[in-house]
Parts: sequence; C-alpha cells; structure tokens
Amino acid sequence: MKKSLLTLAATAALMGTVGLATPALAQSSAITNAILSQKAGQLDKALESINQAVASDKTKDKDKPKAWFTRGEIYYQLVDPSTQALFAKYTANMQPGEALQKAAESYQKALALDGPTGEYGKQVPARLQNLYGLAFNAGVKSYNDKDYDKAIANYKLASQMNPQDTTAVLYGAYAYSAKQDYAGAKSAYNQLLGMDAYKTKPAPVGVYTQLLQMARQEKNDAEAQKVLQQALAAYPNNKTFLIEDLNVAMSGGTVPERWIKSAKPLRPTQITPTYTQCGAHSTINRVKMTWPRPTTRRPLNWTRIISIRSSTWGYTISTRLLTFIPRLARWI
Repeated sequence: MKKSLLTLAATAALMGTVGLATPALAQSSAITNAILSQKAGQLDKALESINQAVASDKTKDKDKPKAWFTRGEIYYQLVDPSTQALFAKYTANMQPGEALQKAAESYQKALALDGPTGEYGKQVPARLQNLYGLAFNAGVKSYNDKDYDKAIANYKLASQMNPQDTTAVLYGAYAYSAKQDYAGAKSAYNQLLGMDAYKTKPAPVGVYTQLLQMARQEKNDAEAQKVLQQALAAYPNNKTFLIEDLNVAMSGGTVPERWIKSAKPLRPTQITPTYTQCGAHSTINRVKMTWPRPTTRRPLNWTRIISIRSSTWGYTISTRLLTFIPRLARWI
C-alpha cells in the first residue's frame, strides 16, 4: 500500500512539473517549428508558428530576441528579390508593402530586446540596410509609375529603417510635390533641414528654393522672409537669393545695410552700353552726362540711386542691374 501511494505521489509531482513547463516548452518548440518550416519552404506554416511564439507571453525572455529575429527572417524571405517570385503566393493576401513593414518591425524589436552586441541584435543593422534598399527602390518605381501615395509610403519606410539618411526624406518631398500635396512637401523639406546631416553643412539649394516658392504661393511674407534668411545664411553668394533679398528690401524703399557695405568702386570706363539689354541705357547715359567725375570719394547717396532706378524700372531688379549698382556706387 505504501509503495502504491509513493508511486502515485511521484507521478503526480512529475505531472505537475511537466504541466508547469509545458507552455514555455511549447513556445520554444514553436520557434523551432517556424525555423524548420522556413527551411522547408513552407512559409505559411512558418509564419503561423512564429506569430504564435511572438504573441505569447509564455515565451521565455531569453528566447524573445530569437523569436522576433526569426520572424524578420521569414518576412524578409518574402521580399528578397532572389526568392520573392518563388514565395509570391504567400503575399497574395497581404497589403502592398506589408511584408517589408513587418520584416523591419521584427528586426527592430529583436534589436531592442537583444541590444546591439547580442547574438541577434548585432545582425540587425545589415538586415535593415538591405530592407532600406528594397523600400527605397520600391519608392522610386512607384514614383515613376505616378503612384505617389505608394511612393511616399515606401520612402517613409526607408527613412524609418535609416533615420540618419537624407535621401529618402528628400525623395519623399519630391513625391509630395508631384502629388501637389504642398503641405506634405513643406513638412518633408523642414524635416530635412532639421536632420543631423545638415547641422554642419548646408542643405541642397533646391530645398530653400522650394520652401521659398511655396511661401510665395501661400502669400506668407513672414515665412518667405524667414526661409530667405536661412537660405542666405547657408548660401551667402547665391545670386538668386541675393536678388530676392534686394527686391524685398527695395520694395519698401530702402537698401539693406549689407548691400551698402558690399559696394565696390569701379572706373567710369567700365560702365558700358551692354546694360541697354536691361533697359538702363538712357539712365546710364544720364548718369555719365550729369554727374561730374569726382576727384575724391564721396559718401554713397542711395536715395538718388533709388529715385533714378524707380523712375525707369519701378521696383523690379534684373541680374545685370544687381552687378551694376555696386559698381556705380563710387561715382554717386
């Protein structure tokens, strides 16, 4: 009788122990089954097993990085150009870009759990770089197909996988502009200006040009002036920005101090009739005939320049006039 009772007790204890371990063992087994199904090319079964493993709170903490990384590997196999056609049937019911998105989020989760030096975490950056290339190329293809919404989504996904990269953000702005979503384009361009890459060097000229153009279209003079000053700080010698700056200032009847300080003297013989192309021939002749040749340098009389100029052209300045005014300064 005692022997029977001891046997029953041992059996009960063993069953209790096994019963407690079963859920964790089951999740570990699910990861293993997912890997085996993936190797066998049965990605539907692989996804079923791995999604069960990552969703369960019974999965051991030490197994979670492996589970998420494996999930990323399976989804990556669905978008990898070398295997995409082979496994196309498994993505038939997915939304466009869904497999790419889930691969990226799986790798990022594995990195967060395992750290950059962990067994799985240290493999993530290379995987994300591969996904970045796939997402970016998909964005370019969608843009060329004029599917701008899809292009924007792919560029955003590429940017998420490489947050320091400026190219995906810039191309996203192009896609917004092509879609005529100027609010989205403005947001993308401003995001670009705030990125670390442009804290030590200026952003491309086109970024400022587009922001300035959009501010003008919105008739937002304050925003346009803000962008113009940013553009001049980045590109102080850009002729387009300089002309715009002078136009804005002279429309108020004043000449910026920085323009006065930058004026350089010029010999009268260097004032030639080539400026007739901008409608200044009669004015130049009048200046040469009326004003005597000075023997000493005189202070600048910008009021006279403005009055002569405004009587002939109003307040529209040309590229040629931009170079002419500083040269004329010494003889006023």
